[in-house]
Amino acid sequence: MAIKITRTLPTGYTAEYGRILSLDCLHVDGQRVDAVVGWYKDETARRDGAQPAEGERVSIELDRDVVDALLWIIYPQLKKRYPDAVDVFEDEDEAPEGEEIKEKGEK
Repeated sequence: MAIKITRTLPTGYTAEYGRILSLDCLHVDGQRVDAVVGWYKDETARRDGAQPAEGERVSIELDRDVVDALLWIIYPQLKKRYPDAVDVFEDEDEAPEGEEIKEKGEK
């Protein structure tokens, strides 16, 4: 997945093809994700294996629903790393139906 747009980069280079190279940080409370976009001369250059001419760090605002959906994808992967971990749902919006919400400090 990529975007096509003609941009003059800060170095003066003109790029027409942008592709997300990395998602560096999901700010859960701030509802945004930081990404690095690699800018290429054009799609052909990218497909031919060229390295990006420049990388640009961007911060992308997200809706709360998108942040929550990402967390539902990431937490199961985190639990694979810590198989003895127990799910904790801090509010009713997080918990699957039928799961009990624990009060602060309750075990």
